[in-house]
Amino acid sequence: MANIVVIDDEQGVCHAFEQFLGREGHQVTVAATAQRGLGLIDECRPDLVILDIRLPDADGLDVLARLMRGDDPFDVLIITAHGTMDTAVEAMRRGAFDYLTKPIDLDEAKQVIDRALHVHTRKLSEEVVHLRQQIQGATPLLVGNAPVMQRVYKTIGAVAASDATVLICGDSGTGKELAARAIHQASPRSTRAFVTVDCTALPETLVESELYGYQPGAFTGANQAKPGKLERADGGTLFLDEIGDLSMAAQAKLLRFLETRQTERLGSNATIALDVRVLAATNQDLDARCRQGVFRQDLFYRLHVVSLELPPLRDRMADLPLLVAHFLEQASEPRRVEISQAALDALMAHDWPGNVRELRNAVDHALIQCRGDTILPEDLPCLPSLTTAGPVGEFHQATRVLLAHLRSDAELREAPLYRELLGQFDHAVIAELLKITGGNRTRVAEILGMHRTTLRNKILQCGL
Repeated sequence: MANIVVIDDEQGVCHAFEQFLGREGHQVTVAATAQRGLGLIDECRPDLVILDIRLPDADGLDVLARLMRGDDPFDVLIITAHGTMDTAVEAMRRGAFDYLTKPIDLDEAKQVIDRALHVHTRKLSEEVVHLRQQIQGATPLLVGNAPVMQRVYKTIGAVAASDATVLICGDSGTGKELAARAIHQASPRSTRAFVTVDCTALPETLVESELYGYQPGAFTGANQAKPGKLERADGGTLFLDEIGDLSMAAQAKLLRFLETRQTERLGSNATIALDVRVLAATNQDLDARCRQGVFRQDLFYRLHVVSLELPPLRDRMADLPLLVAHFLEQASEPRRVEISQAALDALMAHDWPGNVRELRNAVDHALIQCRGDTILPEDLPCLPSLTTAGPVGEFHQATRVLLAHLRSDAELREAPLYRELLGQFDHAVIAELLKITGGNRTRVAEILGMHRTTLRNKILQCGL
């Protein structure tokens, strides 16, 4: 049994935690204000504090910082309805074990609470200690509130303080370089250089000279010394974009640097010791490329210390309006341009195979075409036809089934068309919402205006 204090000004949230955690055998005390909560914490020294980010008498992050002071800080879970990258990284930076987003999914909350209490029994993990001691802050670069992005922010907050190599995976256009910059800016290296190497743009003959530099006379045309990008990143971060495109020879030399942290310029025997954190990104399956013999397995293991997976835009479509607003704010100065609901609906109907980059280009195109202060559907680029994948494609397939049945009155009379079509539509909509919300059934039920029991039954019927 653990002693838990819940600080939240929503009576329903406090009551839910009291009932839920009480059934789990824990002793729960609740408070609606920071002042009352801190008083309870001083009295009972709880094993875990569950803290809302927005309280009537204080900022939850300031309360969190107060709870982290001293030699014996508390284990704290943050609750927020405003799960931006800033909030996620800042909560982790100030020492939170994890955080939950409203509306609270009690199944998810139980997993996080159990994990926090387990960590409490063996004190704080080394990663969180490093994070609390070293991270100085971060500038927001990624945009989105979807659950899949919350997991990205948590990972960034957790790995930023260390020097661990991170492999950032994701389709083209998902923002892998932005994620790398966010890690750098949230790290102790934030005041030093962030150097990018686009491995797809480097001819094999130039890889070594670009990465490691050269001395005069190293090759024809090398008239003066030039430091490589590794040297330029000394003290900071080197980001290797699309590392899967490096040749085997270049992979071998990179592996040697990762193992020794030493390099030599072309045409020189002098060894240079460097302090460089390496981040890498790929849109390829490196594990599969290792099996194919075109990527070194030992290098893959060196890069894959921590993995960060960026979701495609189709898996976080709820973020699309926020992304559009962000791009308009960035690009529409000095004039203020908004987007009509019809144009936004047209963007929401597209699958975005080019992900956030394609969306950014579409917004830029619309701004050029727009002659007023509101983007209309006709200002948008000509987007490819919708694919048959996803809920829209499934619904179109269901419509074709209906048309097939309508070919004869006999078939129409015999077939339970309405129930059949609703079943197909249920499957498509629920499957997509589960994907968008990261499997949060409580949130899906709220979006659909449906009781959780009804949703659970439909999920079973659909085989999801």
